[in-house]
Amino acid sequence: MFALVDCNNFFVSCERVFKPKLHNQPVVVLSNNDGCVIARSNEAKALNIPMGVPVFKVKDIIAQHNVQMFSSNFELYGDMSARVMQILYENCPKMEIYSIDEAFLDLSSIKNVEEFIIDLQNKVFKWTGLPISIGVGPTKVLAKTANYFAKKHVCNYLYIINGDNIDECLAKFPVGEVWGVGRRLAERLKAFNIHTALDLANMDNKFIRKIHNVILERLHLELNGIQCLKVDDVEEPNKKSIASTRSFGKALENIADIEEAISNYIATASLKLRKQKSLARAMQIYIRTNRFKVNHSYMSKTIIFSDPTDDTSFMITSAKKALKELFVAGLKYNKAGILLFDFIPKSEVQISLISEHKPNEKLMAVMDKVNSNMKKKVLFFAAQGIKREWQMKSGKRSNRYTTEWNELLEVK
Repeated sequence: MFALVDCNNFFVSCERVFKPKLHNQPVVVLSNNDGCVIARSNEAKALNIPMGVPVFKVKDIIAQHNVQMFSSNFELYGDMSARVMQILYENCPKMEIYSIDEAFLDLSSIKNVEEFIIDLQNKVFKWTGLPISIGVGPTKVLAKTANYFAKKHVCNYLYIINGDNIDECLAKFPVGEVWGVGRRLAERLKAFNIHTALDLANMDNKFIRKIHNVILERLHLELNGIQCLKVDDVEEPNKKSIASTRSFGKALENIADIEEAISNYIATASLKLRKQKSLARAMQIYIRTNRFKVNHSYMSKTIIFSDPTDDTSFMITSAKKALKELFVAGLKYNKAGILLFDFIPKSEVQISLISEHKPNEKLMAVMDKVNSNMKKKVLFFAAQGIKREWQMKSGKRSNRYTTEWNELLEVK
């Protein structure tokens, strides 16, 4: 048996842990620059506030119903996620973290499954304050499906799919919601009169392979209770490119501010590059003005490194030179970004004898270790700036209660 553990309305729930007054109130969490709604409480969903809607389009609903709004607080959310995952790991080491708020558990060694998952729910809520939904099934796809029904059971957020109720559940489950199907494939399947998960499960396996591929065949088998996917079977491969891009909190006319922003984007992307033990052969940087304004401008430049690198300082130096070629005085820029691509595994690199630069491997290793241990970027390059007034708006961000000493919850 497998279980899919999912934190309910995760971003909103993290805010409610430290603000109990928010319970039973409509709450939304906003995207970068406080532009769009990216998380909603059940109360906000009941007001028909769509996911991803720009805030200005629902400002009347927000004002009329006193909807509480928060800027994204990813430092808090990331730390709360780590706490939940640690609890899951301590109770069921054979697990796979699927996303920031989801994890699969392999329950094959658990004797009393229902008792175990109820106890797990209680532990997570008692130790973190976060409610979780748990779906259980004989395969990962059925566990994912069961989690859908678990969210409907608001009394206990628990649902188990077994031989007695599997057909009933699958008949109520749209085929487009099946894990791994998606909108485009769902439209194609509907052309063959496959509308529900039960329709898909009842199709002939040879026909399934004929109309698509082995991936859909595996989903078909999993829906029939035949295990094809194990924990960690869907581990993400190394990325082939890494992007870091953000809108500015305000339009920028000073090249120094844009240099700071791009330096920070490079620091973020190069850290991810080192974590997957890859080196980049090329980098693209771009800057742009407001695309909704007349005479919108977009400028980009691709930099080809003489030797593959993961050195943040070298990339920053290269990007600043390129930025000077792109920058046009008098324009107001509202967004910039960088893309690292054309990767090679670090174990396979061959450095030229006449290389342009000598990688600061020891420096990068020390910075990564210190920042990882401190769980924040205490070490950074001067080019990244101090005040960083160009950063995105987050005027409604709550305190980082679990990671910042000066933002700890105060008890009076």
